[in-house]
Amino acid sequence: MLINLYKTKTPIAIITLPLLIAVLALQVFLVEIPTDSNVFSWESQFIEMIHQIPWLNFLLTAFIITLTALQLNNVVNNYGFYSKNSYLPGFIYTLLLFTFNAFYFSWTILVYALLSYGLGYLFKVNRQDCAKSPIFMASLLIGTAIALVPWLLPLFLLPIITLILFRSFIWRELFLVLLGFILPWFYYFAIYFIVEGNLIFAQDGIVLAPRSFDLNWLLLAFYAGILFLILFSFWRFLIVMSGQLMRFKKRSKILFHFIWIALISTALNWYFYDVLLVASIIPIAIILSVQILYVRNLLIYNVLISSWFIIVLVLRIVELV
Repeated sequence: MLINLYKTKTPIAIITLPLLIAVLALQVFLVEIPTDSNVFSWESQFIEMIHQIPWLNFLLTAFIITLTALQLNNVVNNYGFYSKNSYLPGFIYTLLLFTFNAFYFSWTILVYALLSYGLGYLFKVNRQDCAKSPIFMASLLIGTAIALVPWLLPLFLLPIITLILFRSFIWRELFLVLLGFILPWFYYFAIYFIVEGNLIFAQDGIVLAPRSFDLNWLLLAFYAGILFLILFSFWRFLIVMSGQLMRFKKRSKILFHFIWIALISTALNWYFYDVLLVASIIPIAIILSVQILYVRNLLIYNVLISSWFIIVLVLRIVELV
């Protein structure tokens, strides 16, 4: 079943994950792509241009999501979260993205890619090793994501928290965090000035009153079930974490900090621009997959995840009819 397929790295899993992402991305040819509000007007214009070319929309969507899914696999496989290689984190991320109806090209999936690679660099930080290079690269990637979506600004705290967890205070490393955050903005302003000849950033209208969700009882029960599964997985992950090495525990703390900081960004983005930029699905995908990897009998999880996937697939098909 689905979990067994992606739990262990096998030749068929290497093929099926990108293939699954490509198949799910085909919806860009079939459904009307929602128009998301963006902080800067040029972002909306660029996205609209991409959406007017369906094949380009499909290629960019499949490529970026595949890169992010494979990076999440690398994060789990390379940094001691499980003893064997697995493609499960990438699959869970894909399923979460599909659930949030985000399978089309947008700044959201691009930002997720930047944050996933930034998280990989944060996990390279160790107490015994100089952290200048990984902390700078992590800050640069997260800073670039913030430059594209300023409501992610609270995530600037994540590299600082990582240094506090792993390293004693070294001012050079903290300076590189600030430098990595500032550089994307410097290039952003420079390129914008060269192209536009001014620094007047026209903003799309701020919502300040998010629309209500159109949920029926069945859909509400479905999302409540997913929330319960996520909360249950957090509890199971804590049990797994209690018996692991200190490196596992500290990197898990980065994931937990990632979640609460990303939730603040999600609330800001939803309140001001009516867009659910759920960046917390990156650490949630890792936590969900890691605790499943440590379960011996996967029958119940196979049933739950398969049912989850089928229900979301049916909902998308209903939208087409």
